[in-house]
Amino acid sequence: MAAIRFIADVNVEKVLVDYLTDNGYNVKWIPGERKNKVCFYGGYKMTEKNLLKRIVINPKIMLGKPVIKGTRLPVEIIVEKIAYGETKEGLKKDYPFLTDEDIKAALLYAAKRLAHEEVYAA
Repeated sequence: MAAIRFIADVNVEKVLVDYLTDNGYNVKWIPGERKNKVCFYGGYKMTEKNLLKRIVINPKIMLGKPVIKGTRLPVEIIVEKIAYGETKEGLKKDYPFLTDEDIKAALLYAAKRLAHEEVYAA
């Protein structure tokens, strides 16, 4: 199986790690690095920037929710289905236009949004 290398500044939701592990990927988290972040997928590298280009936010599409480029499928649907145990193959069966890279982009986008979330003491 291909190894995936993620670079993150904070802990990311356990569901992301579980999903990738369950789908046969060797996930390695590297905290603290900021520049030249790279994820390795199946023997070729795809930068975060290229992956995140697959996610678009347009106020005229789904009221501005982040969606997979060229579709009306919100990132939140992909992440939620994965959280409830859906597999990559199941997602691709439900949404035939969806690619592996689209799923990875949705997870990366969710991770990035969580990394920049501000937490306040109650």
